[in-house]
Amino acid sequence: MTTLYISPTGRADADGLSEANPWPVSNLTNFRPEPGDTVRLIGGASYPVALEWFGPTDPDRPITLTRYGDPGLPNPVIASGNRRGLWCAGSGIVVRDVDFLGEGGEAGIEVSSDLSGSPSRNLSLIGVGATGYVMGGIVFNASAPIEGILIQRCKLNGNANGLFMSGAGVKDVGGVLTLTGVNMLRKVSVMDTEASDNILFNLASCGNGLSLAGVDGLDVIGNRAFGNGNANGTTGSGITVQQCRDFRVAFNHTGRTPQGPQGDGQGIVANSSERGEISCNVSDRDYIGIDIHDDRQLFEPHYVSRRIIVRNNVIRGCTVGLQLYRSRGDVWFIANDVEVHAGSGEYKKCLDIDSPDGLIYYQGNTLRATADEGALAALLIEAAGHRGLEGAWFGEDNRWHSSDARPFKVRAEYLVTLAEALAVVPVPIPAA
Repeated sequence: MTTLYISPTGRADADGLSEANPWPVSNLTNFRPEPGDTVRLIGGASYPVALEWFGPTDPDRPITLTRYGDPGLPNPVIASGNRRGLWCAGSGIVVRDVDFLGEGGEAGIEVSSDLSGSPSRNLSLIGVGATGYVMGGIVFNASAPIEGILIQRCKLNGNANGLFMSGAGVKDVGGVLTLTGVNMLRKVSVMDTEASDNILFNLASCGNGLSLAGVDGLDVIGNRAFGNGNANGTTGSGITVQQCRDFRVAFNHTGRTPQGPQGDGQGIVANSSERGEISCNVSDRDYIGIDIHDDRQLFEPHYVSRRIIVRNNVIRGCTVGLQLYRSRGDVWFIANDVEVHAGSGEYKKCLDIDSPDGLIYYQGNTLRATADEGALAALLIEAAGHRGLEGAWFGEDNRWHSSDARPFKVRAEYLVTLAEALAVVPVPIPAA
């Protein structure tokens, strides 16, 4: 195991084994670390280099990229131009307190599966900054299992996507992309990370703060995502959980995500995901606060949106507070606090229900919808699609406040009072 020190002022004849005798930047170009090696970059310096680390790895002897020098100096910066800052594969990789600056490169850090197809594990990216990348500040592309990923205390701002994880097992069957039912990313934690203003345009997918697809066992805790989304892009959200199972999204703060061309613009969206909880989050002026969604794409077997609990969230200033769109399984909305206000010419709603197939449970929510003169509508609930409010169960302790005498719209056909809306709800079913 070797520790190497790198500095822009390093000499070509240096051994790189001490702070006093660092390597020059040029020595990094063709360097391939071995398991257990540590590469240290001096703080406050810029390194015009792109690293490609493909070689033997060991989950129990990680390769580490980090900093040294005065702790008061900024992180060292890898300025990779139009290339990836660090492209690597395998197990046991740690990047700590290093920033990446791109000018059209694909990713600040891109992690791929082990090239042999063997499972990978133990990857940590802590205190990483990344700006200016057209796929994402941090990108994971998994074609074989990767388990045990920690993203913590990172700043991923000003990219096409802040964090972009792709781990859904997909195969080509007769020209149709088909899900295998096996997620390639497992046991992933994203914590205390900033992912804002990710609006750079690319042709595939852009405008997401944290985009997480194909994960079994996901925790997204205590993150911030503001001002993501792009009117020219195909997506746009603060936090996207897609084709994931056994997930928890909690104590996050999103805001200012605009409406995209396909109706996106969610603070938090769980799309085609199951067995999850979205709790104790704050959404401030997103287009849609929290969205439970099911694309029903041409993927079979499909990961359905089901058995999801949405509880104790605070949503303010959105066009749509809570949305349930084409889910296929039971969803619980518990103790959420949603407030919308429609100005002149605006149409807003606290809760939007559109064509769900499963049962919907509402317990202890507070919904407030107010409007200025000239507003198109400020609704507590709009229930569209073929089912309207069928399949919904409302507990007795939901609290409603509206400035409109008829604040419910059912099947997109008529405005009704609360009593008329509840009249079309079947006999209450106890929550499971």
